[in-house]
Amino acid sequence: MTKNDKAKAAELGLEICDRCGWYESQLSHRCSPDEGRIADAISREASEIPSTKLGYGHGMLTFEISEQIHVRFQIFMRTITLREVYCLEDLSIEQAARIVRAIREIVDPESQKP
Repeated sequence: MTKNDKAKAAELGLEICDRCGWYESQLSHRCSPDEGRIADAISREASEIPSTKLGYGHGMLTFEISEQIHVRFQIFMRTITLREVYCLEDLSIEQAARIVRAIREIVDPESQKP
């Protein structure tokens, strides 16, 4: 659990599960220590970008790049899935193409080979 998560949890009055680090909800808490550790590892790997595990549903890790841009991952059963890239910025055609190419390069590096 990041400092950002701890501060936000305290501010919102949320209980945090000691075993997994996800917030406890009367409706949907499913203790998942492995998923919590994976989310924390991703947060540490990209520690220069603020992230939170709170407020978006269990298993969701969201990086807040700016007020208008965030990237959300879902961690479930040790699988990491890119759920959303949310961007309200005006992009040029070139910027949009660079985003698509960057994602392709990450998830399908073989496609780069001639």
